Amino acid sequence: MQEARKTVEQRYLDGHAALFPDLAAAWKEQVQSTEMIAAMAVRLAELDGVPPALASDPDAASARTTELVADLVEPAKADALEKLGEGERAFGIANEWLRTKVAPKSPHKSGWEPLA
Repeated sequence: MQEARKTVEQRYLDGHAALFPDLAAAWKEQVQSTEMIAAMAVRLAELDGVPPALASDPDAASARTTELVADLVEPAKADALEKLGEGERAFGIANEWLRTKVAPKSPHKSGWEPLA
């Protein structure tokens, strides 16, 4: 999500931050907390003898970032067009974006592999 936000900031906001300072601080705190919890979970799994998880596919991570960029941009485009009185174009964009959300996905599209 962070990579997607950075992409959108560079592409559409001329490098300006998309989050207000208080939200940026909360985001940073959440990321740190999540990383700490993940590290503890990995360590506990090691102590319990659980085999390490398979590494995720880098192509899947890139595809997920692209998907998250669309999740940030497409609703904003549709909303802007709606406010400009371009309801039909807004509907088309929103409709196409929603189709990507409900379309069936391949079982390993996320890059995560189930543990054996």
